[in-house]
Amino acid sequence: MAKKKRASKSVKRAAKDVDLDGLKSEIEQLRSDLGSLFEAVLKEGKEKADDADTTLREELQERLDALRDSIAHAKERGEHAVETAQQTIEERPIISVLVAFGIGVLTAKLISRG
Repeated sequence: MAKKKRASKSVKRAAKDVDLDGLKSEIEQLRSDLGSLFEAVLKEGKEKADDADTTLREELQERLDALRDSIAHAKERGEHAVETAQQTIEERPIISVLVAFGIGVLTAKLISRG
């Protein structure tokens, strides 16, 4: 009977050792799987961040180009307006002086009211 108890204890101990070894193996596998999952998520995040960065840079460049075009267009319009004004002054100098005088009088009246 004593032998049966010893054998029974040995069997139980061996079963516990097998369960413990199996559990250790499963934990290591889980750890490995989590590491792989973390790397995959990190890689996906980096790719999406790179895509967003590229899209943002392209959009920014498009807007800068549009702004430069608008500035160039405004500059051309301003230069044209100056040329037109100069031409008008050269063609009608007396009228130009009278218009400038009238604008000065109106401005003075508006300022004196304030």
